[in-house]
Amino acid sequence: MQKTLQNHHTPISIGGIHMSNLRFADAIDLISAISSKLNDLSNRLFERALGYVM
Repeated sequence: MQKTLQNHHTPISIGGIHMSNLRFADAIDLISAISSKLNDLSNRLFERALGYVM
């Protein structure tokens, strides 16, 4: 997960606070409000996981 998000810098806003350093798998849905960016990120995570035989 960390290698997949290494160059991903789309911030989100929670309570007016901008956050861009999310590193947890359960927070992947918070990373991007735009479905195309979320889809791209999910695909990159899937491809990275294949390298680890997950």
